This record gives sequence, C-alpha cells and structure tokens, in this order.
Amino acid sequence: MKKIIKILGILILFLIILGVALGFYMYSTNPMIKAVVDNDESKLFYFPVKEVEGLSEFNYEEIPLNVEDSITIYAYFFSS
Repeated sequence: MKKIIKILGILILFLIILGVALGFYMYSTNPMIKAVVDNDESKLFYFPVKEVEGLSEFNYEEIPLNVEDSITIYAYFFSS
C-alpha cells in the first residue's frame, strides 16, 4: 500500500511540474497569452495594415470605385 501511495505521489508531482513547465512555455512563446496575463490591453487590439499581401495565389479582379474626386475604394472580386 505504501508503494502505491509513493508511486501516486511521484506521478502527481511529475504532472504538476509538467503543467507548470507547459504554462511557462506557453507564456513565453505566445504573445496573446502574455498580454492577457500581464494585462497589456494594447496587444489585444487588431491593427490592420494598408498593404494587401499574399494575393498572388488567388484568382481575383481588382475593381477601383471612385466615390468622390479624391477618394478611391478598391473592391476585390474573387472567383474560383
């Protein structure tokens, strides 16, 4: 009986150490988890970029729409 309790104790200790190590790894490698833990709300907002990247593999057509004299909106029509 003592041997089973000792094995269970070692197993529980191993699982706790593994959980702490996994938590530390996730905290140090994932910026979203780090922002939530550190309460850094500036990292949790979405900041879009003005450049459209990576559309070369898609079949699309760019359509410029002139709204006013100096404003142009670009629409993208994707076809399969």
